[in-house]
Amino acid sequence: MATMQNAGNPAKPFLLFMAALVVMAITVAVYYPSLHGDFVWDDLPYLMGNPHIQKFNWENVTWMFTTFHLSNWHPLTWLSFAFDYYWQGGLISWGFHLTNVILHSLNSIGLLFLAILLLNKARDPAQTTFYPQTKVIGLAAFIAALLFGIHPQHVESVAWMSERKDVLCQFFILLTVICYVFHAAATTKKIRPIWFGAALFCFLLALMAKPMAVTLPVVLLLLDVYPLQRTPLAPPPHPTGTALPWRRILVEKIPFFTLTLISIGITLVAQTNAIVSADYIHPWIRAINAINSVFLYISKFLLPIALSPLYNHPDYLQHPLSALTLVAGFLIANVLLIYYWVQKKYYPLVIWLFYLVTLSPVIGIIQVGDQSAADRYAYLPTTPFYILVGVGIARLYHHPRQRFDRLIQSSLIMGVLLIALVLFKLNRDQLQIWKNSLVFWTYVTLVNPTNSLAHHNLAVVYFFQKKDYEKALHHTRLSIAYSRFPILEQVLLAEILMPLGQFEEAINAYQNALRAKVDPNLRHDCAHYNMGWMYAKLGQFEAAQHALAQVLAGSPEYPLAQTLSAALTDHDHDQAEVDRVLTAQGRCFSYTLYWSKK
Repeated sequence: MATMQNAGNPAKPFLLFMAALVVMAITVAVYYPSLHGDFVWDDLPYLMGNPHIQKFNWENVTWMFTTFHLSNWHPLTWLSFAFDYYWQGGLISWGFHLTNVILHSLNSIGLLFLAILLLNKARDPAQTTFYPQTKVIGLAAFIAALLFGIHPQHVESVAWMSERKDVLCQFFILLTVICYVFHAAATTKKIRPIWFGAALFCFLLALMAKPMAVTLPVVLLLLDVYPLQRTPLAPPPHPTGTALPWRRILVEKIPFFTLTLISIGITLVAQTNAIVSADYIHPWIRAINAINSVFLYISKFLLPIALSPLYNHPDYLQHPLSALTLVAGFLIANVLLIYYWVQKKYYPLVIWLFYLVTLSPVIGIIQVGDQSAADRYAYLPTTPFYILVGVGIARLYHHPRQRFDRLIQSSLIMGVLLIALVLFKLNRDQLQIWKNSLVFWTYVTLVNPTNSLAHHNLAVVYFFQKKDYEKALHHTRLSIAYSRFPILEQVLLAEILMPLGQFEEAINAYQNALRAKVDPNLRHDCAHYNMGWMYAKLGQFEAAQHALAQVLAGSPEYPLAQTLSAALTDHDHDQAEVDRVLTAQGRCFSYTLYWSKK
């Protein structure tokens, strides 16, 4: 990047405006089908089951800034959901989708301007402008923004309403970096603190949207090295002054690191109950999976096929040879990039470190959830790759004149158009997955047929939405077969077996769950009532009374239990009379949270 030659005159403001408009138009066009998507996965507890986003008042705003709902602290994201609810006048899915699409489009435009800014600095550290100083820079930034906007790896972050935090966080991260670049380039003491304050404020907003922004202070240090070239580690090609001492650069970042430490503390408290213990996933598997994920996200960036909202931990991670190959590949990659640095090609190592640093909070060393990886985690870390691809294509296109110049340029144009069309099609195909819960979980079980969580949630869809109890039972049994802790599935199994009339197995499933005492979503009073209801159906009145007594001991005013207990007492051994009562009042649902957390 630093060796780019001027390939023409700077782009005019009109062309820059048109480039931004084209990027936004194409990005919106690609994601337009997502507006018709339904609420999926965490959208239910995030949005449908959340009264706190339905009105702007002091009580709800206080909740947004103090809650750890679903093991997250992101008040700005909650505020954005409440804003969507307010301007739509209700809980309408297309409006929430529209905001996500707009934010992603703005991020694509933000990348266009940031790429120009950074590429200008790489060419000449004295240049701080949004106007590309060469045709190479202009074309590179446009390609980077376009590919970022349409890449299928971003579908999860955009089409999933609950992942608003991804696109919102990225928006403020881009603003933070832009403000910081202008702060670093400021020549007067009057202007510098203004840009610094703006960068710090945008960073705070990014943290309030999603704590993944905690790595941004380290990213700013990387930018100080290259392309801002404020340190002796990567001296500028045209010296513009004495490099700053490291002490000053580090002191400058203290406010950023302070916010990072506060955010990490809040996040650890918020996710206390969501963090997976070492007994569940061994630290060695986590470490190998982290290296595997580093290569997985790059492979999905290069070839975005077989994308999945849930990736299993691959079985090959447990094989010593596979683990050794991954570690060796990781070490070789680092050695090669250090070699490039020694050869004064600074950008490969900086991009690689940016990728590793920004990926580190979600790499799985501290495991939250059962997934080995997630496409949404690549939204920020892969951002520099788009700039790198854009620079490569632009440099080839504007290669110095030669005999086959026109042929090369024509081939590149056709190649870029073909890549864009392929990405467009893959993006559209991936969007279809987020159409509704049935399509979504069916796809996940096809891609990852041994994923317990996917089968569990597909069973929930069939049971509660489609009333297809046979299919619900089928997927519940698969969930139990593939689960590391099958006892957690016993409650759902009992719920499904009841309408199928398989009372004895359902009672046994409830007893397993109650003995284990591991499911916080189980309403014990309702579970005991259902057992009493089934015992009564089976004519086992004494067992039924015992189960109902356990309900009334803890909840004396439980009306269903009171009525059934009285019927059993008044109509002892009269099955017909008891059946009339059972039919009249039915059963209850003992599982209070039907959609598992990610």
